[in-house]
Amino acid sequence: MDLGDECNYFSLVDEEEGTKWQRRALIEAQDEIRQKTRVIEQLIITISEMKNNLENKETVDDDNDDEIVRKFEEFYV
Repeated sequence: MDLGDECNYFSLVDEEEGTKWQRRALIEAQDEIRQKTRVIEQLIITISEMKNNLENKETVDDDNDDEIVRKFEEFYV
């Protein structure tokens, strides 16, 4: 015997479902989080590459610098 079914006391809390705008807002927030996560991952890769170049004492010439900027813009713009 489930008391919640008998007296309907506990059903008041979960009675109303989310509205469409709430659901849409959550989906948009989830999409934004995913996009920002991708940006962060790409930035981590770029930083790692730059650290490796510095550790290897490779000089970054203008062409190499432009290539990094181009890759970044392709991914995010």
